[in-house]
Amino acid sequence: MDVYDDLLRTKVHLTTLMGEVEHHADCIVLRTPSNPGFYHGNLLLLPSTPQSIAPWLERFEKHFGRETRHRALAWNGPALEADVAAEAAELGLGPDSGVALALDGPVRDPGAPDLDWSVRPLDVATEWEA
Repeated sequence: MDVYDDLLRTKVHLTTLMGEVEHHADCIVLRTPSNPGFYHGNLLLLPSTPQSIAPWLERFEKHFGRETRHRALAWNGPALEADVAAEAAELGLGPDSGVALALDGPVRDPGAPDLDWSVRPLDVATEWEA
């Protein structure tokens, strides 16, 4: 399965640095054993928008166990169709959205001496619009 979306590709890359990535024929399992409550590091990455939710929840439990307190699925593609969204809601699931960062360009070693970027807190009051 190929991951085309930049955000999901970044998610997979970061998980390889701090956890495990398992490639299966029908999904990718992202797992961070040191942080089992991390939704975005413990999820099933699906190849496309699911047509049903229940089978994927069963698959999630197979990989993460019933004791995991969350269920997280991600995919490349559009939002769920109305009937599938209703199924998800009946199962207690809902969409997750928010601000995210995605890598744009090649992955570089952050310890490289020729770094031309830095990581720092964002000053929301003065930098948000920029």
